[in-house]
Amino acid sequence: MSDSFCNVALPVPLRNTFTYSIPEALRAQVQPGSRVLVPFRKKSLVGVVVELAETSPAETKIREIAKVLELVPALTPKLMELAHWIAGYYLAPIGEVFRAMLPPVTELTARRQILLTDTGKALATDLRQGKFLTELSGSEAEFLQKLLEKKGLLQFASYSRIGIELDALQRLQRRGYVQLRETVQGRKRKVHNVIAWKGGAGVAGKPLAEKEVRIRALLETERGPLPLPQLLKLAGVSRALIERMLRDGLLETWEEPIDPAEDPFDVGYSPPAHSLNESQERAFSSIRARFELGEFGVQLIHGVTGSGKTEVYLRSVQETLARGKTAIVLVPEIALTLWIGRQCRAWFGAHLRVSPFCTRRSATWNARANGGAFETARRA
Repeated sequence: MSDSFCNVALPVPLRNTFTYSIPEALRAQVQPGSRVLVPFRKKSLVGVVVELAETSPAETKIREIAKVLELVPALTPKLMELAHWIAGYYLAPIGEVFRAMLPPVTELTARRQILLTDTGKALATDLRQGKFLTELSGSEAEFLQKLLEKKGLLQFASYSRIGIELDALQRLQRRGYVQLRETVQGRKRKVHNVIAWKGGAGVAGKPLAEKEVRIRALLETERGPLPLPQLLKLAGVSRALIERMLRDGLLETWEEPIDPAEDPFDVGYSPPAHSLNESQERAFSSIRARFELGEFGVQLIHGVTGSGKTEVYLRSVQETLARGKTAIVLVPEIALTLWIGRQCRAWFGAHLRVSPFCTRRSATWNARANGGAFETARRA
């Protein structure tokens, strides 16, 4: 029989976990290490399942898990073990440790709502009909009637926009006329189609046409998988040709979320072609020799601004990817992030993730967890 309860660590300054019941429909998905959305007091929080349980604490009101955020647990057993070690060594709440280990949940957005209670609804109805005298101020009475017109629910934005001050809203809450509630909803993310070369020399033994050869070169050698609009622009072909090649099995496609912090100006950018000079070739050969040894080593490239160090870095990354490995490029200041990101996208196509902001940090974490190849990051 599957476990009916689980203990969840929440990002609050408390050292204990909290027990929740698992709905029947979610029992196959909930595992230790899974991120879940749970009610906590008057709001919702994202926590991590620490362990499953067959029973709950006696004489305790148990609430249900609202949602499981991933099909596969976000944290592996080894990372769970590391988190418990950190919590014990540094005397830190386990929920706070998990929050530090995981990226922010950009797929969810929190909304605060003002809810008219039954008592408040009755009072607002009487006030509208002139049947009741009250000690409420004019703005408080008008706000209750406004809530009644909105069917008892108002999205909280700012006090100036909802037409009531904070102290007046708190008085209404203390008297039981309104409730403040926080809900968490999914955020619809924009996606685009990414196109990649699938393989094959042609259909029914026929050689590839000139445009098909160009597409293959872009996707297999020059750039890697590309978003459809970018592929159409770079290859100079029509959408109909891409759709035919997909049907013929020459190409494959999948959907990827659009990074909200993506640089829109690097579409179609082609980096200038450079040949390494003697000093660059010597530095690159030294790095490549380290690759051949297959062991850890530290190498420092010394050169003034504009001496061509970035070209050596990118050649080294290219060599690393060709060996089936991954690479991280640390950018020394945020002003250079867009420039180096544009250079790297031109070299490596859809293999790239850039992560200076929370949305990019989340996308990069998820990409690396699923085998992504390459990343640039701004150094803090």
